[in-house]
Amino acid sequence: MNLDLNFNGLTKLKDWWQKVLSNFSIIETECTETRNIAENACTKEQAQAYVAEFAGSSEEYMEAIEAFTALYNQSGASLSALEALVGGRLPYSEETDLDAAEVTANGIYVCASGAQNTPTAGGVLISFTSVLSNGFQMWFTADGSGIYRRSTDGDWEKTDAELEDRVEALETAGALKSEVVFGTYTGDGTASRTINLGFTPVAVVVCDEMGRQYQSSGTRGIFGGIAVTGHPCASSSTNKAIEIVENGFNVADNSEENPARTNQGRITYYFIAYKNGTVVEV
Repeated sequence: MNLDLNFNGLTKLKDWWQKVLSNFSIIETECTETRNIAENACTKEQAQAYVAEFAGSSEEYMEAIEAFTALYNQSGASLSALEALVGGRLPYSEETDLDAAEVTANGIYVCASGAQNTPTAGGVLISFTSVLSNGFQMWFTADGSGIYRRSTDGDWEKTDAELEDRVEALETAGALKSEVVFGTYTGDGTASRTINLGFTPVAVVVCDEMGRQYQSSGTRGIFGGIAVTGHPCASSSTNKAIEIVENGFNVADNSEENPARTNQGRITYYFIAYKNGTVVEV
């Protein structure tokens, strides 16, 4: 029998009780096994005599019994005192109709429907009070919609409301957050061309392979820039270097006075396209 007897006069009572409880579990298991063997092999009277002999001959068993007896006596030799020491039990009941305002005893009350003075008609009430002003009640809704605590004035307050507010704020922030797509294309020299993305962006940023967006000498012109919904990147109403259109954006290569160079032949361009978001006009 593998019992834990590693305690002495300096062992704290709560630690001592845990060891005693563990030892009792071991002893109970082995006694049950021994009793089953004995009862199957002999008469009831013989089995009782065998178990009694085993209990009396086991020093470990007797030490555990004596330790529990000492603990029981120290707690006042009553069940209520022992429960106060090692933890009491809340009474449990199932109710067909429940009025939380009339519950004045500690306990767990399960009500499938018909509950009154509770946040929902069905749920579980846990009461830790004989007088509401000196305790509290918790209500767990049957439909999983929340957990409530009843205040001393009788009102119910949702304990997970703050968490729900945070989740709602995160969901709102997520809706405002823009998905970003990065890409490249090679100019083909045509006057106007659509870069198809499969979605209509709210904003696009373009530059050429050297990082240019504008050059004022040599091969001058607009090599990139930023365009947002309803606001193209353009040097004039007709010379639009980048313009958002359905399912993508337009680029151009022309010979205007301030030419668009966002589709110049054999040049690689880089772009960032924002799939969603809000365009704020200040």
